[in-house]
Amino acid sequence: ACVIFAYLFWIARRLAPRESANAEEARALGGVGWLFLALVFLQIFMGGLVAGLNAGFTFNTWPLMDGQFVPRGLMAMSPAWANFFENVMTVQFQHRVTAYVLVVVALWLMIRSKKVSGRKQVMMPARHIVGFVALQVVFGIATLVMSVPLHLALWHQAFAVFVLGAAVDYLATLKGPYPQFVAVES
Repeated sequence: ACVIFAYLFWIARRLAPRESANAEEARALGGVGWLFLALVFLQIFMGGLVAGLNAGFTFNTWPLMDGQFVPRGLMAMSPAWANFFENVMTVQFQHRVTAYVLVVVALWLMIRSKKVSGRKQVMMPARHIVGFVALQVVFGIATLVMSVPLHLALWHQAFAVFVLGAAVDYLATLKGPYPQFVAVES
């Protein structure tokens, strides 16, 4: 569903008439934009694992888990690969660490956008990314420390789509609108 949403949003944003980044800006910023989008998809997947295992009901402290940043028992299951999908502690830890990485990459994206371009057309979607990620972090931490109240959990899940949309919008800005077709009269 997220891939379909992202693709449809990509098409819609490219159909909208607007000024885009130039080729040099797109080349310089595309890598961090695609990295951010990939991390968002990974984080949404990990959030699904957290929800599916009810992992949010455990380790309800932040920033530490079980009194430690890296808790003991992360890789307690055998075979080892099962920990990444079935160990409640490991799944929640993965989701937290990926969130930290997303925050860093979002800030890097905005700083790099300012350095490379600084133009409003590029900076606006970069600022949206940072703002939406900040809100998503607040929703995530509140959901965790309040032991997953349904309304906050739903906001946290739904707002992930806003972050995904912001990532797609940033890349669509770099790519620019679809070329305009001109009818040729015969």
